[in-house]
Amino acid sequence: LLFRTRIEGLLRQAGLQGFDWVFLNDDKKHTSATKCNQMRKILTANRHVNEVHIFEDRYMETYTDFLSRLSDNNALGRRVTVVPHDIKEKPNPPQCAPKDFKYALGRADLMDVTSSADEIESIVARADR
Repeated sequence: LLFRTRIEGLLRQAGLQGFDWVFLNDDKKHTSATKCNQMRKILTANRHVNEVHIFEDRYMETYTDFLSRLSDNNALGRRVTVVPHDIKEKPNPPQCAPKDFKYALGRADLMDVTSSADEIESIVARADR
């Protein structure tokens, strides 16, 4: 919930609003698998959608191939046009370091600005399990 709220806030700050859905990878699967699963669900539930625009910096071929296979095999009951938009911009470098903030990683773990880098890595590793 913490990250979902933050992501939605960042989208609003960038002027990106009015989304019907914002999905995060909540199921611990590879991001590509999660995105493909969500695309299939959305297209199945919204039979009026016949064109999909994908904005992606990595794995574009995975998504275009996946949607093309669904379309070619008539798995969606219709033909879907896929319009890829490759994002080639490099991400901005971090403006801060972990020591600059408090991180809430879970109810049991709260780091403050005095936490060492090793302590932070240890807490992050535990949170990822």
